[in-house]
Amino acid sequence: MLTREKLIEEYIKRQWHIFPLIGKVPLTNTRGHLDAKIGYPISNDQNVGLSCSASGLIVIDIDPRHGGDIAWKKLITSNSKPITPCVSRTGGGGAHIFFKAALGLKGKKEICTGVDIKHNGYVVLPPSIHPDGGSYEWLSFGEPILMPIWLMKLVYLSERKVSTEIEIDNDDVITSKFGKEKLMYYCSKIIAAEPGIYNDTINKCVYMIWRFVAGGEISNSEALEEVMKACEETGNNNSKTANLIKRSAEAGKLQPLTHNNDWQ
Repeated sequence: MLTREKLIEEYIKRQWHIFPLIGKVPLTNTRGHLDAKIGYPISNDQNVGLSCSASGLIVIDIDPRHGGDIAWKKLITSNSKPITPCVSRTGGGGAHIFFKAALGLKGKKEICTGVDIKHNGYVVLPPSIHPDGGSYEWLSFGEPILMPIWLMKLVYLSERKVSTEIEIDNDDVITSKFGKEKLMYYCSKIIAAEPGIYNDTINKCVYMIWRFVAGGEISNSEALEEVMKACEETGNNNSKTANLIKRSAEAGKLQPLTHNNDWQ
């Protein structure tokens, strides 16, 4: 188990925006999560808060006191169990499931009673102590990833139809070695693109990536995650770019491509 100091170091390494709490409440004379920043000094007698959106994260908050555990089990039984490398147990006996936030989208407030969504607000991080005495602990502390498409549709506001609504049923596909090489190649071209040809580069690269997605060489969710990561690295993580990604991907998936017929 990581010590408090090691956890804070890891939060800094991940560029998570944190801030101090007393119990679950921000300090007086502060703006709470709006003041959060990487490496915010937090004393040993204070709890640790995380500003979700500032950290590029969205969190599923499961509260068993309101039936959230049962509702969540029904959701994953009806769909598919998402890969969740970053999960904490809350001090109140619930769970926080951390996902990487999707580009250009805003989260709702809840999926259903007992299953809330934390995006524009904050959550309490381990090793904080709940006001009732329970401790916040990491159950798994891997890097957050994008949630599957079925969950995105429940979590994000539908008024903005952007890149995450690329309809293709291959979320169970495991990216091949060939597909991984192609994905990294095209994402590197996006990162290296000059400002004057940036949109054209995204258009061409995303189109090619989703040809391989449609061909079963690359998983849809992994393609989304890597393309969004490339866009974020260049500072072009806005709704205009997201819509361009969607249009290019939709075009690419109509022309499936595999390692057997790749001539580019």
